Amino acid sequence: MFDKNPIHRIASVLPPALVSAFEKQTFYSTEEVKRIFDSELKTKHNVEYAFAMFCSQAEFEKLGLASTYNDLRLDVSKTCFGNWPRFNFESLLDYSRRSTIGGESVVIGGEGGCGDGGCGGGGE
Repeated sequence: MFDKNPIHRIASVLPPALVSAFEKQTFYSTEEVKRIFDSELKTKHNVEYAFAMFCSQAEFEKLGLASTYNDLRLDVSKTCFGNWPRFNFESLLDYSRRSTIGGESVVIGGEGGCGDGGCGGGGE
C-alpha cells in the first residue's frame, strides 16, 4: 500500500512551516502541529509521527494514542538519523534544510552530531 506522508516527508516539510507560523521553539503544541500538518500535507495519515517529532512527551501522552512516543521517535531516528535517537527540533530543522537541497534520502547523525543540543566535535 502507498505510504501517504512517509516519515522523511514529514521531517522535511513541517519544520520550516512550523517556524514560519509559530517561530522557532523547542516543542510545539499538538494543536500547532496538527494545524501545520493539515495545511501542508492535506491528510491525517501518520500524524502521530509529527506529534512525536515536534511535541513534548507530556503533550504527546495527553493524546492517548495506541503508539508510544518512544517507539515513534525510534522509527524517526532510523529513517532520518541513522538510528541516532537524540534528535531534537534543531536537528529536524537541519534535516529539512538538507533534504530540500539534496533530495529526500538524507541521513544525519552519528558521531559528532547534535545529540547533546550542540553541534560539532565528539563528546567524550
